[in-house]
Amino acid sequence: MTPAQKVAKVVADIMDGHVSGAVAEIAKVLPVEVAHTFLAARIHTVHDVGPGMCIHDFQMAPCPRHLQCTVNCDEYIWLKHDASRSDELKRQAAVAYVSLQNVQMQIDGQALVEPDWMRHLRIRYEQLMTQLATLDFDEADLMRYIDEGGCNGESDPG
Repeated sequence: MTPAQKVAKVVADIMDGHVSGAVAEIAKVLPVEVAHTFLAARIHTVHDVGPGMCIHDFQMAPCPRHLQCTVNCDEYIWLKHDASRSDELKRQAAVAYVSLQNVQMQIDGQALVEPDWMRHLRIRYEQLMTQLATLDFDEADLMRYIDEGGCNGESDPG
């Protein structure tokens, strides 16, 4: 697809309720005509970023969150029920979960841990699990995935 076709597809998907994210949530509560105008003014480009899409227009300004899309970025959106991205979502969620557990063990062992790091990991984990929930994948499923070695880059057995 051309860049303009990608934008048109994303706008249509948002209007049809197939996309989640901050911009989609805003558009959802607006009257249809206003939502179309808002999305046309807001979305000029779409970048695939692995677990979702970024709508930041890099021609206007550099990205202030550079590659931290899943950490509460309001320019990050994703297709609901996007099974094609499930392996990457599961892998990233598993890494975030294991990282959180490791940081917690360090805190319990009296190590000093930067609160911003812990907050970053929690936000990232929550975002990934929110996306995975649209695929009927919850924390119990994530524990099984980790136990089966999924966070080590192996393919998902189920």
